[in-house]
Amino acid sequence: MIRINDRVFRNRMAKLAELPDEIVDDGHKFFRKETPKRTGNAQRNTRKRSMTISAEYPYASRLDSGWSKQAKGGMSDPTIKQMQLFTDNFTRKL
Repeated sequence: MIRINDRVFRNRMAKLAELPDEIVDDGHKFFRKETPKRTGNAQRNTRKRSMTISAEYPYASRLDSGWSKQAKGGMSDPTIKQMQLFTDNFTRKL
């Protein structure tokens, strides 16, 4: 008779279920950190709603296209790369 203990599998699947929330939280923090700061308006108006990070200010697309010297690569591309790195590290630990 073969007995299988699925406890480890269930624990890993439970941890994996937490991944999307953690990725978005990490991405939001990183995006805000990457957002150029002059008056603080852009960073203040970067919001996380559910599974979405949104830049709620009229000049967001200009900043994201590299218009500011503080973020020549924008914010979205570096954030996506950071979120991928976070995901890779998270799943590697499972």
